[in-house]
Amino acid sequence: MLTDARCYLEGEWTMDHVKARSLQLRNHPLFTLPCEGEKAASRLVINVEGVTTIDAAGCQLLTVWLSCLEFFGVNPALENPPEALLEAARRMGFDYTLEQYLGDK
Repeated sequence: MLTDARCYLEGEWTMDHVKARSLQLRNHPLFTLPCEGEKAASRLVINVEGVTTIDAAGCQLLTVWLSCLEFFGVNPALENPPEALLEAARRMGFDYTLEQYLGDK
């Protein structure tokens, strides 16, 4: 069983890129690990420093993915969010949701 895992999100998280991003998230190695009734990982640290652009579709995809991680017993934690990501989340009403995942959990 893993105790910690790490991943990096980058690039554009916009309507034009949602399909590609959703495939990347769905195929994350974390979801392919056999868990045999146990958590695949206790915590996933997600570095979002490389996210250059995000819109409502990208925010929706990210928040749904974070919720799915919790459903699978993983505690996701976002790290290094660029100010542009935080500002876009505030503007679109996703700030509360994303702030739940900032820092250590």
